[in-house]
Amino acid sequence: MSKHTPGPWSIHHEFNVFDENGRCVASCGGYSSNFRDVEPENRANAMLIAAAPDLLEACRALLAAHSGICEGDGDMGEDEDCARARAAIAKAEGR
Repeated sequence: MSKHTPGPWSIHHEFNVFDENGRCVASCGGYSSNFRDVEPENRANAMLIAAAPDLLEACRALLAAHSGICEGDGDMGEDEDCARARAAIAKAEGR
């Protein structure tokens, strides 16, 4: 189903993001001998990238758990938060 490298991902060696097999899946650029010394924006980007597989699975799980609300059962149609979760999943999947 997913085309991305499966998680979990973690941050190592400056602020590169690695999968559980030790392969680099993302780099936020720049070099530093200490992760704490990198630019705050690059550090934040690395943390967000490392969390991406977990965030994607959380969106999928929430949609599944709230399928009645998210499928538009009832008078109000699909919940706005469900629509945002679907849009985020589509973006992550390249749709």
